[in-house]
Amino acid sequence: MTMTRQHFVLIADSIANTELPFAMSEGDATHIRELFAREMAAKLRATNPAFNRERFLRACGVEG
Repeated sequence: MTMTRQHFVLIADSIANTELPFAMSEGDATHIRELFAREMAAKLRATNPAFNRERFLRACGVEG
């Protein structure tokens, strides 16, 4: 299955807007969100040759 831009936008929006546990510091939450976004980017790249890693990470709230 080839994933489309719409799929990538949905995933990035979910990552960017996920609330992490309140007991976690904002720095820790940001770090976990960044790790997850980068891992997803690595996996999503294989689903569509036009996948833009930097655009995806920005949409997740993570700098490339």
